[in-house]
Amino acid sequence: MAADDAVSDLQVRAYFAAVIGPSRAPFGSRTSAVFPPVSGTIRLLAQNASRDRVLAVVVTRADTGAANTVVFTKSANGDASGSDFVVTIAVGNRFNFVLYPGERLSVQVINVAVAMQLSVGQETY
Repeated sequence: MAADDAVSDLQVRAYFAAVIGPSRAPFGSRTSAVFPPVSGTIRLLAQNASRDRVLAVVVTRADTGAANTVVFTKSANGDASGSDFVVTIAVGNRFNFVLYPGERLSVQVINVAVAMQLSVGQETY
């Protein structure tokens, strides 16, 4: 896109990541994170190390345990959190995130009923 356009290339990429990302989730890079039944455990789930791309991240519960309460945190370049998202995550829940260059997504377990495994899918746009 030209420099004088109202919408930047990065904003267009973020739009496509938000709209198309969830449907492409099974085909992107996949990792998993296992959380023991210990409250307070923090884990980095995804990091966008690119300079000019956005990263679509899909987090799903990959086990059959009881629901746990977690806090998803998105921050830029290791700064303090710019956004926290407290949620109870149960089997079948799916959460979508879009990370701009330099942003990180981490999760902290607040209330753990049983050990939990999260599946993390990532794809750049």
